[in-house]
Amino acid sequence: MYFYQIPPVPKFFKGFKRPQIKPSAAEFENKKTGQKEKLIARIASKKDLKGISELNLKLFKDQIKFDPVMNLEWTRSRNGQKYLKHRVTRSDGFVEIIENPKKNLVAYLVGAIVKRPPYRIKANYAELESIIVEPAYRGANLGTKLVSDFTSWCRQNKIDYISLLVASQNDSAIKFYKKIGFKEYDLTMRLKLADKQ
Repeated sequence: MYFYQIPPVPKFFKGFKRPQIKPSAAEFENKKTGQKEKLIARIASKKDLKGISELNLKLFKDQIKFDPVMNLEWTRSRNGQKYLKHRVTRSDGFVEIIENPKKNLVAYLVGAIVKRPPYRIKANYAELESIIVEPAYRGANLGTKLVSDFTSWCRQNKIDYISLLVASQNDSAIKFYKKIGFKEYDLTMRLKLADKQ
């Protein structure tokens, strides 16, 4: 996951197509309740920001076991809210959500078209920035559906490469990404110098 302050829309991003995925429904058996539920997958709007922010905080709380320097305050901070709003509203962002019959968000994916790093070959790049599926809804290919929709949108926008960042100890996430076609590419390493976390 990459989280940073959002700059003004550069010329590079103008002209990209906003996600046009039609809402789709699927029946799912909730592991917690054992009951069947009709889930709706759709592109997020501004009214979904609160739910996305809450799920994002759950993602951070889950990821802190792999990365103790995750800032749990970020998701509700001004910069965190601005980041999510930009991803939902700008043409370079992609946010798809899945909600249950009570209109509670149970999964989301945030991705974006990003500028090419100057040291890489000339190509179009995107990043899958964050994805989460609530534990009770795992095992029904919701994550696969979200990634598939994001990949389709990237193809519409002539993206050559999609990258993502995953904690090296997060074996289940790594297994999931490899299963859907991602390959290990870069390796990020860290040396802790300070005594505090």
